[in-house]
Amino acid sequence: MSIRNQSQPSLRTEPVPWKIGEHVAVIGDTGTGKTYLMARLADLREYVVMLRTKSDDIKFRDMVRVKDTRAMGSLYDTRLLVTPDFKAQAQVGADMMNKAWKQGGWTVFNDELFYITDVLRLNIHVDMLLTQGRSKKLSIVNGMQRPVRITRFAISQATHVFAFRLENKDAKFVAEATSEDAEPIMRNLQQFQFAHFHRPTRTVAVGDANALNAILKIPANR
Repeated sequence: MSIRNQSQPSLRTEPVPWKIGEHVAVIGDTGTGKTYLMARLADLREYVVMLRTKSDDIKFRDMVRVKDTRAMGSLYDTRLLVTPDFKAQAQVGADMMNKAWKQGGWTVFNDELFYITDVLRLNIHVDMLLTQGRSKKLSIVNGMQRPVRITRFAISQATHVFAFRLENKDAKFVAEATSEDAEPIMRNLQQFQFAHFHRPTRTVAVGDANALNAILKIPANR
């Protein structure tokens, strides 16, 4: 099923808002800067819960590292980095998304979507948040390496799509979900650069994670 959009975007020079309830897709291979960008996106929101299924040295500022979701009981003073034990990842991930759905207001980060949906088999939970989360003021941020292998909702429901340098099928797939003009931009990015597609305005900007204020602005009621 094609989700191609025919109209062409324009290059953007001004930041666009990341509103509550707007979803985000972050696409890039290992080493491109995908996880670092997700960490910087987390800095922009107050009520954050992030499921980490692998260990690394990325700095997640002012976030409390926990093994399960019991700390999600108090939404308004919590920024959580959830790193469950390997055998508990599926159950903790399901609990995290169920609690986010019931409470509303969270920004939910999934660090590697294919692993979460196809290995941990949480695709039903992810699709529910993507398609219905806006009514609960939920924003979902999904990281992925191979977009052709994941649920199409992760990109088609995303207001903001960040794509690092991509080639072949992945670049074509993302272009079909956003704009045909995005494909050559993604192929020619420098290391650690991304292309940002904003669906409401159909505009594209090129940037890096250390200068997000040139790409996004956060409304007062973030």
